[in-house]
Amino acid sequence: MSKDFYLHERALAGYVEKDWYDHILKSDPRRPTFEFAPFERGDLYSDYHERLIEFLLAAANKTDFKPRRLLEVGASLGRTFYETCKQIKSLESATLIEPSQLLFSEFGKIFEGGDIARVKVLKGNLQLEEVPLATGPIKTACSAVQITRINKPFQDIDVDSEKFDLVICSNVIDQCTDHLKLVDFLKQSTAPSGIVLLSGTYQWSDKYIGNAGDPVKDINDLFDSRWTFLRETNISFRVRVYERYWMSFLSHVVAYQKS
Repeated sequence: MSKDFYLHERALAGYVEKDWYDHILKSDPRRPTFEFAPFERGDLYSDYHERLIEFLLAAANKTDFKPRRLLEVGASLGRTFYETCKQIKSLESATLIEPSQLLFSEFGKIFEGGDIARVKVLKGNLQLEEVPLATGPIKTACSAVQITRINKPFQDIDVDSEKFDLVICSNVIDQCTDHLKLVDFLKQSTAPSGIVLLSGTYQWSDKYIGNAGDPVKDINDLFDSRWTFLRETNISFRVRVYERYWMSFLSHVVAYQKS
């Protein structure tokens, strides 16, 4: 496999821990093992995605919100999709866009493979450890939803043919090229009365934005009068880089409804 444009194998292991370690622990409570002195295993898992969808439901509480069609840009390892399926029972179909080949392939292991996926987590500062992840309960929670997965950048996708009741883009806007075009894509993909759930950590980098425009200071500024503000919040999460070292983020989350 060629080098992934977004992350490497060790970073993928950190993502697996952050998103799915609670299920890894249920699959095999002995895992993972540690090269250094052990710490609380619960520290490896971030409840960011659970809190994200709980926020969405609270933001949409004053609307008759029963989305049937979901679009997620930056589906990553599928934890947001899983939480959406668990908490929003009206969902019938989901189009999940993930341009990273490593993330796209790992998603396939979890949602489309056997009942046990072999995934890698971090061990020490240089090694990876393969551990079991029981995927049966994950797939069961999403079994009523028809999934379309796309392994392309959003710029290569035509959205004219379908609109979505719920559009989610979590912590992608500051990690991609053409961030302003991304917001236009999200808006154009949203059906009338549909909701956009957008979040970002404001990690603007020339690696991504180039000359595509200045980074925004507040993602609320990306929505005009044609959109109704519902709610905003901040949700923290951590990603492990080495066995005893994490990066910590605070994600700004907003929800808007299309007029």
